[in-house]
Amino acid sequence: MDNLSKKAKFITFIFTFTIFSMGRIINLYFIVKSTIFYSIQWGLFYGIWISVLFYFIVDLVLARGLIQAKIVYIKILFALLFLVLLINQFILGNVVKASYYPFIIELSLAFILYIAILILDNRLNNKKDYTFNNSIELPEKYNKLHPLKTFLELLFRLFPYPDSIGLYKIGNPDKDSIVIVTGNYDLTIRRVVKSLSSMDCWLLICDSRGINIWCSSLSDHFNTDKIINAINIVNLKEKVNCRKLILPQLCAANITVNKVKKETGFNCEFGPVKIADIKKYLINPKDPDLRKITFNMKERVEMAGATILLPIIYSIFIFNFIDLQKLFIIIPVLYALSFFNSIIFPYRLIKNIIIWSLVFGLMVFGVSFFLFSVILKINVLIYIITISIGISYLIYEFEGWSPLVKFGFTSSYHKVNISIDENICIGCGNCIKVCPKGVYALINNKSKIINLNECISCKSCIAQCLVGAIEHSAKNINEAFI
Repeated sequence: MDNLSKKAKFITFIFTFTIFSMGRIINLYFIVKSTIFYSIQWGLFYGIWISVLFYFIVDLVLARGLIQAKIVYIKILFALLFLVLLINQFILGNVVKASYYPFIIELSLAFILYIAILILDNRLNNKKDYTFNNSIELPEKYNKLHPLKTFLELLFRLFPYPDSIGLYKIGNPDKDSIVIVTGNYDLTIRRVVKSLSSMDCWLLICDSRGINIWCSSLSDHFNTDKIINAINIVNLKEKVNCRKLILPQLCAANITVNKVKKETGFNCEFGPVKIADIKKYLINPKDPDLRKITFNMKERVEMAGATILLPIIYSIFIFNFIDLQKLFIIIPVLYALSFFNSIIFPYRLIKNIIIWSLVFGLMVFGVSFFLFSVILKINVLIYIITISIGISYLIYEFEGWSPLVKFGFTSSYHKVNISIDENICIGCGNCIKVCPKGVYALINNKSKIINLNECISCKSCIAQCLVGAIEHSAKNINEAFI
């Protein structure tokens, strides 16, 4: 990431920490009349969490753009704020109404700062490239195990983590060795390097704004121009004789291979859907199993791990007006339930994710209410309500994180219509090569639709059809983000 953006986000972190921690300390000490030690303790805790969230939110918007900061999140935010109002009005009475005033001031100051940072740093959206590493030697950090770094990147994988553009040697390649292409998301690079560790090849890292390949491709951050730009920056023509690039299959929706060849002389070929299968792909590139995306237990649990921020944001908004100490109970419970949901995700009783999230939330509410309120006679209604609504939202959102429903819950229920004009189709098989769900098959040298219900509207087939023979009901590649 360029230095200006880092400085801008650092300033964001420092100022939001000061604003929210001081606001909370003043509120607790002068308005709620808590002890000075208690006020400072929870003021600093609150300030740190809010500052971390603001830092990543600024990072997210700067890197992904406002379009991909989905409007659905704004709706949810307003719903949560409305819920806070209801809780304060009907459950808590007049106990903490004074908390509104410093909270409004805190949010207002942070919002002003947030807008200022976006205005000052808006040039990032027009920036052509990130830092260029002119050494072809693979940085040592990619050859080492980084358990803590990996853990943090998995935990905060919703947010960008960019690295330099560059061309690196994997093993001992010569000028005729193949060139593998990937984005500049740090976690992706390290996983690609691990998968290529026993090979002799070149690794070309292109600008994807520090976002994973599929998301950055579908949001137009990893595109044809970024590949062309990286080729020119590293002077690839002079360093390799091979004129074939193996691209990630999941970027196919936003790559024009003819343009890459026309402007650079390099042919593009889409590799397996998972880089771990690259060796199998090089042996048998026509293996259909290497083209299909999965969402196995390990992958589901990994995605569930990134849900930690969602219950934190949700809980801070609610318990900002109640008692921040309750976060130590609410967040672990929500986190445990989100992991449980990831495990049963493919086996859930109700396939409609919206209905299932509501049913699951009601089940959690019913069991919790019966256990605590009826049997134990403990009045923990606010805990039960918070956890029930929180887990409903997490389940609802989890569907959109699934690679099986890449465009999320808002578009996954739209009926897909695809047609192929056989008079135009030349049987090149590109649609089969790039479809991650096995929708197409080649029959009598013509592409046929064999699994229409499996289509997830990634539109890679449309982008890679050489003659425009495919008509798809999903016209706009960003339809899920607006």
